[in-house]
Amino acid sequence: RGVPGLRFSVEDAYASDGGGEIRIPAEGNIDMDPSFISCDSDWIGYVSAEASEPSYLSDGETLSEYWTGALVLSVSANGTGAARDAVVALNGRGVTSEVTVHQVAPVDWDRTFYRRSTLLRFTATWCGFCPIMNAAFEQAVEEKPGRFVALNVHPYSSEGGLSWEGTEDLQSLYGVTDYPSAIFNGFAKFINASSSGSTARIMTLLADEAVEDFPSQTNIMAAASTTGNRMVQVDAFIAAREDGNYRVTVMVLENGIVYQQTDNSAPQGAQTDYVHNHIVRGALTDVAGDPVVGLTAGTTAHVSVSGTLPASISDMDNAYVVVFVTRDADAGSGVPQVTVLDTGEIVDNVVEVPLDGMTEYKYEE
Repeated sequence: RGVPGLRFSVEDAYASDGGGEIRIPAEGNIDMDPSFISCDSDWIGYVSAEASEPSYLSDGETLSEYWTGALVLSVSANGTGAARDAVVALNGRGVTSEVTVHQVAPVDWDRTFYRRSTLLRFTATWCGFCPIMNAAFEQAVEEKPGRFVALNVHPYSSEGGLSWEGTEDLQSLYGVTDYPSAIFNGFAKFINASSSGSTARIMTLLADEAVEDFPSQTNIMAAASTTGNRMVQVDAFIAAREDGNYRVTVMVLENGIVYQQTDNSAPQGAQTDYVHNHIVRGALTDVAGDPVVGLTAGTTAHVSVSGTLPASISDMDNAYVVVFVTRDADAGSGVPQVTVLDTGEIVDNVVEVPLDGMTEYKYEE
């Protein structure tokens, strides 16, 4: 049986501003009793406890007392105008376990949602012109800080452990045959222009066009929590200004991977200590996105996904999560040298989330 007790399986839990019920994973080998539960705030209350059915040990005869389940709590609507936290404790026979419940701030519907855009770049270690597009992206970010979120994907032919199994599916989806190629907000495709400056100009014009012609209908607050067994749970709160067919995609990325890169502009034709950033390592949802159920105009949906962090990640300190929302739209572009794809959708908004960190709703100034 081991030491009798109870504990939460996570250190953090998240609740929407509108309140409701939340489930916090827990485990133990004694029965859950409401008297074991305490909280430092009155806006959280006990509802029930869920536990798995007993199972037999390996001898096939002894019934295990260990269970897994969840503590179900009620959360009041947040009328404070700001985010708030509360600590819930389990005190089972002298063993204490705590979880912090984070309730997000209410959405300010009177303000304009901040517009970020995705830039999906198809790149490879053997691609001599790919560093030019990377330099263009860095220039664009300097000119339009906070407007871009990059996702770089490598094919199987890339070396240095940079490849990702989903790259071929995305190549097929967007009809990519040239390296490098970039897909802006899921519908605008372009390749390198005559110089990195010209390519950066395409990117900044697309970012401006997105702000003016395709303002975000959604606002995203998200958090990413990890456990010691390389598991990650991502909780995203998505507010929608309009009705729509919304989908959410969650990907895990890594920065700071040093590996050689063919570079046609380098004196030796390559860089041996090239730093590869924004490398997609895996997806926690379908690559094309999972439906956001029940999201209608003026409401907020809570999406929670979890999974194992990809084994390809070389440095957890450089890993992070990207969450983006797409919606159905007939998007177009007036930016020169851009091919508009008939995808029938557009990336509406996107956020970067550090592991064991969170983002807040953001608005235009």
